[in-house]
Amino acid sequence: MSQPIRISEVAYQCFHEAGHAVATYLFGGSVAYMELLHDNKQRSAVTRAIRPPESKQLIALAGFAAEYLLFKAGLLVAQNGTTLTEAAFIDQSMKNARDDRISYFGNDYSLSDGTWPKHLDERFMRVAMYRVAPQLELKLSQLDELAKTLETQGKVEQDQIERILEIAVDVRQRGYAIAKRDAAPSKLVTGNIRTCIAFYGKDDKNGVTFLSHFDRPCSVFGLSELIKDLKRSGCDLRQCKLYTVSGVWPYTQIILFLIAGVIAADPNFCPNLAHWWRYIVIGTLRKVCKSPGVEVWLAYPGRTRVKGVRR
Repeated sequence: MSQPIRISEVAYQCFHEAGHAVATYLFGGSVAYMELLHDNKQRSAVTRAIRPPESKQLIALAGFAAEYLLFKAGLLVAQNGTTLTEAAFIDQSMKNARDDRISYFGNDYSLSDGTWPKHLDERFMRVAMYRVAPQLELKLSQLDELAKTLETQGKVEQDQIERILEIAVDVRQRGYAIAKRDAAPSKLVTGNIRTCIAFYGKDDKNGVTFLSHFDRPCSVFGLSELIKDLKRSGCDLRQCKLYTVSGVWPYTQIILFLIAGVIAADPNFCPNLAHWWRYIVIGTLRKVCKSPGVEVWLAYPGRTRVKGVRR
Protein backbone atom coordinates (compact mmCIF):
# COMPACT_ATOMS: atom_id res chain seq x y z
CA MET A 1 0.00 0.00 0.00
CA SER A 2 2.03 2.92 -1.29
CA GLN A 3 -0.07 4.76 -3.88
CA PRO A 4 -2.17 7.69 -2.60
CA ILE A 5 -5.94 7.24 -2.86
CA ARG A 6 -8.26 10.07 -3.81
CA ILE A 7 -11.06 10.38 -1.30
CA SER A 8 -13.71 10.03 -4.01
CA GLU A 9 -12.22 6.96 -5.69
CA VAL A 10 -13.65 3.46 -5.69
CA ALA A 11 -10.51 2.30 -3.89
CA TYR A 12 -11.54 4.46 -0.93
CA GLN A 13 -14.92 2.72 -0.68
CA CYS A 14 -13.26 -0.68 -1.04
CA PHE A 15 -10.87 0.06 1.82
CA HIS A 16 -13.83 1.11 3.97
CA GLU A 17 -15.63 -2.19 3.30
CA ALA A 18 -12.46 -4.21 3.80
CA GLY A 19 -12.24 -2.65 7.26
CA HIS A 20 -15.69 -3.99 8.10
CA ALA A 21 -14.83 -7.45 6.74
CA VAL A 22 -11.54 -7.78 8.64
CA ALA A 23 -13.13 -6.54 11.87
CA THR A 24 -16.00 -9.01 11.47
CA TYR A 25 -13.53 -11.89 11.71
CA LEU A 26 -11.47 -10.23 14.43
CA PHE A 27 -14.58 -9.94 16.59
CA GLY A 28 -15.97 -13.42 16.03
CA GLY A 29 -18.20 -13.14 12.96
CA SER A 30 -18.00 -14.24 9.34
CA VAL A 31 -18.56 -12.60 5.95
CA ALA A 32 -20.72 -14.10 3.20
CA TYR A 33 -19.51 -11.70 0.50
CA MET A 34 -18.42 -8.14 -0.32
CA GLU A 35 -19.71 -6.35 -3.40
CA LEU A 36 -19.40 -3.06 -5.26
CA LEU A 37 -22.78 -1.52 -6.11
CA HIS A 38 -23.90 0.96 -8.77
CA ASP A 39 -26.33 3.42 -7.24
CA ASN A 40 -27.36 6.59 -9.08
CA LYS A 41 -24.15 6.52 -11.11
CA GLN A 42 -22.19 6.45 -7.85
CA ARG A 43 -20.20 3.42 -6.78
CA SER A 44 -20.63 2.20 -3.24
CA ALA A 45 -19.92 -1.12 -1.57
CA VAL A 46 -21.66 -3.49 0.80
CA THR A 47 -20.57 -6.31 3.09
CA ARG A 48 -22.98 -9.10 4.00
CA ALA A 49 -21.91 -10.67 7.26
CA ILE A 50 -22.94 -12.56 10.37
CA ARG A 51 -21.99 -10.37 13.31
CA PRO A 52 -22.13 -11.44 16.97
CA PRO A 53 -24.54 -9.12 18.84
CA GLU A 54 -21.86 -8.12 21.34
CA SER A 55 -19.50 -7.07 18.52
CA LYS A 56 -21.85 -5.20 16.18
CA GLN A 57 -20.87 -1.78 17.49
CA LEU A 58 -17.14 -2.38 17.10
CA ILE A 59 -17.63 -3.78 13.59
CA ALA A 60 -19.68 -0.69 12.68
CA LEU A 61 -16.66 1.46 13.61
CA ALA A 62 -14.25 -0.48 11.40
CA GLY A 63 -15.02 1.29 8.11
CA PHE A 64 -14.02 4.65 9.56
CA ALA A 65 -11.09 3.01 11.40
CA ALA A 66 -9.73 1.71 8.07
CA GLU A 67 -10.07 5.16 6.50
CA TYR A 68 -8.30 6.67 9.50
CA LEU A 69 -5.33 4.33 8.95
CA LEU A 70 -5.06 5.61 5.37
CA PHE A 71 -5.22 9.22 6.53
CA LYS A 72 -2.68 8.65 9.31
CA ALA A 73 -0.27 7.09 6.79
CA GLY A 74 -0.66 10.09 4.46
CA LEU A 75 -2.22 7.95 1.75
CA LEU A 76 -5.47 9.88 1.38
CA VAL A 77 -5.50 12.91 -0.90
CA ALA A 78 -8.17 15.37 -2.01
CA GLN A 79 -9.99 15.04 -5.33
CA ASN A 80 -7.47 17.34 -7.03
CA GLY A 81 -4.54 15.33 -5.66
CA THR A 82 -3.51 17.82 -2.99
CA THR A 83 -2.86 16.97 0.65
CA LEU A 84 -6.04 16.21 2.54
CA THR A 85 -6.63 18.34 5.61
CA GLU A 86 -7.93 16.84 8.84
CA ALA A 87 -11.15 18.85 8.56
CA ALA A 88 -11.75 17.61 5.01
CA PHE A 89 -11.07 14.02 6.06
CA ILE A 90 -13.51 14.20 8.97
CA ASP A 91 -16.18 15.80 6.78
CA GLN A 92 -15.93 13.13 4.07
CA SER A 93 -15.49 10.17 6.40
CA MET A 94 -18.53 11.14 8.48
CA LYS A 95 -20.64 11.35 5.32
CA ASN A 96 -19.34 7.93 4.39
CA ALA A 97 -20.17 6.57 7.85
CA ARG A 98 -23.83 7.61 7.96
CA ASP A 99 -25.21 4.07 8.14
CA ASP A 100 -22.35 2.98 10.40
CA ARG A 101 -23.20 5.69 12.92
CA ILE A 102 -26.83 4.59 12.97
CA SER A 103 -25.68 1.00 13.55
CA TYR A 104 -23.30 2.08 16.31
CA PHE A 105 -25.71 4.34 18.23
CA GLY A 106 -28.85 2.38 17.41
CA ASN A 107 -30.70 5.43 16.10
CA ASP A 108 -30.52 8.18 13.48
CA TYR A 109 -29.57 11.44 15.18
CA SER A 110 -29.26 13.50 12.00
CA LEU A 111 -29.96 17.21 12.38
CA SER A 112 -31.98 19.26 9.91
CA ASP A 113 -28.87 20.03 7.84
CA GLY A 114 -27.94 16.34 7.58
CA THR A 115 -25.06 16.51 10.06
CA TRP A 116 -24.90 14.79 13.44
CA PRO A 117 -24.33 16.39 16.86
CA LYS A 118 -20.63 17.07 17.24
CA HIS A 119 -20.28 15.17 20.52
CA LEU A 120 -21.68 12.00 18.93
CA ASP A 121 -19.32 12.25 15.96
CA GLU A 122 -16.40 12.75 18.34
CA ARG A 123 -17.37 9.72 20.40
CA PHE A 124 -17.74 7.60 17.25
CA MET A 125 -14.32 8.64 15.95
CA ARG A 126 -12.58 8.33 19.31
CA VAL A 127 -13.68 4.74 19.90
CA ALA A 128 -12.86 3.81 16.30
CA MET A 129 -9.36 5.30 16.47
CA TYR A 130 -8.36 3.89 19.85
CA ARG A 131 -10.18 0.55 20.02
CA VAL A 132 -10.58 -0.70 16.45
CA ALA A 133 -7.86 0.95 14.34
CA PRO A 134 -4.95 -0.58 16.34
CA GLN A 135 -6.32 -4.08 15.70
CA LEU A 136 -6.88 -3.41 12.01
CA GLU A 137 -3.35 -2.04 11.75
CA LEU A 138 -2.01 -5.49 12.67
CA LYS A 139 -3.80 -6.84 9.59
CA LEU A 140 -2.91 -3.95 7.30
CA SER A 141 -1.38 -5.99 4.46
CA GLN A 142 -4.41 -8.30 4.35
CA LEU A 143 -6.74 -5.31 4.60
CA ASP A 144 -5.02 -3.77 1.59
CA GLU A 145 -5.12 -7.01 -0.42
CA LEU A 146 -8.81 -7.50 0.31
CA ALA A 147 -9.63 -3.92 -0.75
CA LYS A 148 -7.70 -4.30 -4.01
CA THR A 149 -9.38 -7.63 -4.73
CA LEU A 150 -12.81 -6.07 -4.27
CA GLU A 151 -11.89 -3.16 -6.54
CA THR A 152 -10.61 -5.51 -9.25
CA GLN A 153 -13.31 -8.18 -9.13
CA GLY A 154 -16.36 -6.21 -8.01
CA LYS A 155 -17.42 -9.04 -5.71
CA VAL A 156 -15.49 -11.26 -3.30
CA GLU A 157 -17.05 -14.43 -1.89
CA GLN A 158 -16.50 -15.89 1.57
CA ASP A 159 -14.03 -18.54 0.48
CA GLN A 160 -11.69 -16.00 -1.11
CA ILE A 161 -12.09 -13.55 1.77
CA GLU A 162 -11.07 -16.19 4.29
CA ARG A 163 -8.19 -17.23 2.10
CA ILE A 164 -6.84 -13.67 2.00
CA LEU A 165 -7.32 -13.21 5.75
CA GLU A 166 -5.76 -16.61 6.50
CA ILE A 167 -8.68 -17.65 8.65
CA ALA A 168 -7.97 -20.80 10.64
CA VAL A 169 -10.28 -23.60 11.71
CA ASP A 170 -10.05 -24.65 15.35
CA VAL A 171 -10.24 -28.46 15.52
CA ARG A 172 -11.92 -29.50 18.76
CA GLN A 173 -11.46 -32.71 20.72
CA ARG A 174 -12.82 -35.79 18.90
CA GLY A 175 -13.11 -33.67 15.76
CA TYR A 176 -11.27 -33.23 12.49
CA ALA A 177 -10.99 -30.78 9.62
CA ILE A 178 -9.84 -31.01 6.02
CA ALA A 179 -8.25 -28.20 4.03
CA LYS A 180 -7.60 -28.00 0.30
CA ARG A 181 -5.03 -25.99 -1.58
CA ASP A 182 -6.33 -22.64 -2.93
CA ALA A 183 -9.47 -22.82 -0.80
CA ALA A 184 -10.33 -21.67 2.71
CA PRO A 185 -9.34 -22.45 5.38
CA SER A 186 -5.60 -22.01 5.03
CA LYS A 187 -4.81 -23.02 8.62
CA LEU A 188 -5.87 -25.91 10.84
CA VAL A 189 -5.30 -25.38 14.56
CA THR A 190 -5.82 -27.49 17.67
CA GLY A 191 -4.84 -27.16 21.33
CA ASN A 192 -4.54 -29.16 24.57
CA ILE A 193 -2.09 -31.62 23.06
CA ARG A 194 -0.98 -33.05 26.37
CA THR A 195 -2.71 -36.32 27.20
CA CYS A 196 -4.51 -36.08 23.85
CA ILE A 197 -3.05 -36.80 20.45
CA ALA A 198 -3.08 -34.95 17.14
CA PHE A 199 -3.17 -37.12 14.04
CA TYR A 200 -2.63 -35.24 10.81
CA GLY A 201 -1.39 -35.77 7.30
CA LYS A 202 -1.08 -34.34 3.83
CA ASP A 203 -1.30 -35.31 0.19
CA ASP A 204 0.94 -32.74 -1.49
CA LYS A 205 0.14 -33.89 -5.02
CA ASN A 206 -3.60 -33.20 -4.69
CA GLY A 207 -3.25 -30.40 -2.14
CA VAL A 208 -5.26 -31.99 0.68
CA THR A 209 -4.33 -31.68 4.36
CA PHE A 210 -6.20 -32.95 7.43
CA LEU A 211 -5.96 -32.60 11.21
CA SER A 212 -7.80 -34.67 13.82
CA HIS A 213 -7.77 -34.51 17.62
CA PHE A 214 -8.25 -37.67 19.71
CA ASP A 215 -8.85 -37.21 23.43
CA ARG A 216 -9.25 -40.89 24.32
CA PRO A 217 -8.48 -44.21 22.64
CA CYS A 218 -12.09 -44.96 21.68
CA SER A 219 -12.37 -41.70 19.70
CA VAL A 220 -9.97 -43.20 17.15
CA PHE A 221 -12.80 -45.32 15.80
CA GLY A 222 -14.30 -42.17 14.30
CA LEU A 223 -11.37 -42.21 11.89
CA SER A 224 -13.45 -44.13 9.34
CA GLU A 225 -15.58 -41.00 8.78
CA LEU A 226 -12.43 -38.95 8.23
CA ILE A 227 -11.23 -41.45 5.64
CA LYS A 228 -14.54 -41.18 3.76
CA ASP A 229 -14.36 -37.37 3.74
CA LEU A 230 -10.74 -37.45 2.58
CA LYS A 231 -11.77 -39.56 -0.40
CA ARG A 232 -14.56 -37.11 -1.24
CA SER A 233 -12.01 -34.28 -1.09
CA GLY A 234 -9.92 -35.89 -3.82
CA CYS A 235 -7.20 -37.13 -1.50
CA ASP A 236 -5.11 -40.06 -2.74
CA LEU A 237 -4.82 -41.98 0.50
CA ARG A 238 -1.88 -44.03 -0.73
CA GLN A 239 0.20 -40.87 -1.04
CA CYS A 240 -0.61 -39.44 2.38
CA LYS A 241 2.24 -38.56 4.70
CA LEU A 242 1.04 -39.16 8.25
CA TYR A 243 2.11 -37.57 11.52
CA THR A 244 1.15 -38.07 15.18
CA VAL A 245 1.90 -35.79 18.13
CA SER A 246 1.22 -36.12 21.86
CA GLY A 247 2.70 -35.08 25.17
CA VAL A 248 2.48 -38.54 26.76
CA TRP A 249 4.46 -41.30 25.09
CA PRO A 250 2.67 -44.42 26.50
CA TYR A 251 -0.68 -42.90 25.59
CA THR A 252 0.65 -42.16 22.13
CA GLN A 253 1.59 -45.80 21.61
CA ILE A 254 -1.93 -46.98 22.46
CA ILE A 255 -3.47 -44.47 20.05
CA LEU A 256 -0.98 -45.37 17.32
CA PHE A 257 -1.86 -49.04 17.67
CA LEU A 258 -5.57 -48.26 17.27
CA ILE A 259 -4.98 -45.88 14.35
CA ALA A 260 -2.95 -48.56 12.60
CA GLY A 261 -5.79 -51.01 13.12
CA VAL A 262 -8.40 -48.69 11.63
CA ILE A 263 -6.16 -47.85 8.68
CA ALA A 264 -5.36 -51.50 8.03
CA ALA A 265 -9.08 -52.24 7.85
CA ASP A 266 -9.39 -49.95 4.82
CA PRO A 267 -7.78 -51.53 1.73
CA ASN A 268 -7.63 -48.15 -0.02
CA PHE A 269 -5.65 -46.48 2.75
CA CYS A 270 -2.11 -47.84 2.57
CA PRO A 271 0.11 -44.82 3.24
CA ASN A 272 3.87 -44.82 3.18
CA LEU A 273 4.58 -45.56 6.84
CA ALA A 274 8.11 -44.23 6.43
CA HIS A 275 6.53 -40.78 6.66
CA TRP A 276 4.68 -41.58 9.89
CA TRP A 277 6.71 -39.56 12.37
CA ARG A 278 6.23 -39.51 16.13
CA TYR A 279 7.56 -36.83 18.43
CA ILE A 280 6.59 -34.74 21.46
CA VAL A 281 5.55 -31.11 21.06
CA ILE A 282 7.47 -28.69 23.26
CA GLY A 283 6.52 -25.02 23.52
CA THR A 284 3.26 -23.13 23.35
CA LEU A 285 2.30 -22.85 19.69
CA ARG A 286 4.15 -24.46 16.86
CA LYS A 287 3.69 -24.86 13.12
CA VAL A 288 4.24 -28.56 12.58
CA CYS A 289 3.16 -29.12 9.01
CA LYS A 290 3.03 -27.08 5.83
CA SER A 291 1.46 -28.30 2.62
CA PRO A 292 1.06 -26.06 -0.44
CA GLY A 293 -1.37 -23.37 0.70
CA VAL A 294 -2.22 -24.98 4.06
CA GLU A 295 -0.57 -24.96 7.50
CA VAL A 296 -1.17 -27.10 10.61
CA TRP A 297 -0.54 -25.54 14.04
CA LEU A 298 -0.59 -27.31 17.41
CA ALA A 299 -0.82 -25.68 20.84
CA TYR A 300 0.74 -27.32 23.90
CA PRO A 301 -0.40 -27.52 26.63
CA GLY A 302 -3.36 -25.65 25.20
CA ARG A 303 -3.17 -22.27 26.90
CA THR A 304 -2.31 -20.44 23.70
CA ARG A 305 -5.11 -18.78 21.74
CA VAL A 306 -4.86 -17.94 18.07
CA LYS A 307 -6.41 -14.75 16.68
CA GLY A 308 -8.60 -15.23 13.68
CA VAL A 309 -9.63 -18.78 14.54
CA ARG A 310 -13.11 -19.68 13.31
CA ARG A 311 -14.83 -21.96 15.79
